[in-house]
Amino acid sequence: MRSRTPITLYCVALIPVLGVPVGVVLWAKVSEPVPTDIGSLSSTPAVGRMDGSHSSVGENRLHFSLRNHSKRSVRITGVTTTCSCVSETDIEGAIVRSKETIEFAVSANMPEFGVSRQRMEVHHTGKGSPLVIPVELRSRTKIPSVLSRRNEEIVVRIGNDLKAESKMLMHTVEPPGSEEWCVGIRCDTDYVAPHITEVKRTGSSEQGDVRVYVIGFDWASGVAPQLGIGRLYARFNDDSELNVGAVHILPRPARLSPSTVQLTAPNRLQDIVVFRDPPCGWRIVADAGPPAWLQLDWMGEEREQQLKVSLVESELSSPFAETILPLVDSDGRMAELEVFAVGRAK
Repeated sequence: MRSRTPITLYCVALIPVLGVPVGVVLWAKVSEPVPTDIGSLSSTPAVGRMDGSHSSVGENRLHFSLRNHSKRSVRITGVTTTCSCVSETDIEGAIVRSKETIEFAVSANMPEFGVSRQRMEVHHTGKGSPLVIPVELRSRTKIPSVLSRRNEEIVVRIGNDLKAESKMLMHTVEPPGSEEWCVGIRCDTDYVAPHITEVKRTGSSEQGDVRVYVIGFDWASGVAPQLGIGRLYARFNDDSELNVGAVHILPRPARLSPSTVQLTAPNRLQDIVVFRDPPCGWRIVADAGPPAWLQLDWMGEEREQQLKVSLVESELSSPFAETILPLVDSDGRMAELEVFAVGRAK
């Protein structure tokens, strides 16, 4: 706030005596700064705020100080409010002398839901009447109430398309007939960008309307994701936030499990390899067939592809052998299967 600082100049002219030259003496007195963008009165605080969760019945009172910046006394001629939730005070007729401050308080009835934004007007005989004081009252009841969450712990893997991952559903109870209270969703990491994809009203209860919010996820653009956990916060239209879940960022899983197989005669002659990350269509790269001691049998449908790996002990030329089989799927993605074989001791 810019202000002007009044300066009073004093001048004394000295009469020459005995031919001695004299000058004019000036000095200044700096007065109290006066704000230029307010009237005669100002309020501290400038905005009255009360949080119902920190108050109790009989103690909901807002306290203010009125300061008179003018050079003349100011009389309070009345106080009006835009809502009966803020009671009028008894300072009508009070005199605020120049440069002095008076104290006053008003009672406030907290709203049942959300935030009530009102204003109080102090009418007076000075400049800039009325003095407008905004008042903000926050409900004691925490609405909306989150009833349940499905997929509260979202698991995402680096390299995957998040749009294909499971979505999160958040069920809430909100004030009857109100607009949607949840206005956004955020994650406290820079890697995941959650967003509300759909909102449905599914019913009502004694407390209010029941809604379900469908929350989807994308990777944040321009940021390389890293392993870790991010907390999810729902933002409501009363400026409050609520932790509603978490995102676990994991490494991309191997496309085949296990990726290393050990076959040992005579007890472990075969194993099953499961392929992930569909679509599949996995096959051995051309001209890279298995060795004679290894038999491969493809099983299952293309979307649930499996490979049975069997040891042909009679074809082992030594007690120990190994091979790496290069694989490729229908999209051209590559993987490797490493196989170790241990024959009977001779």
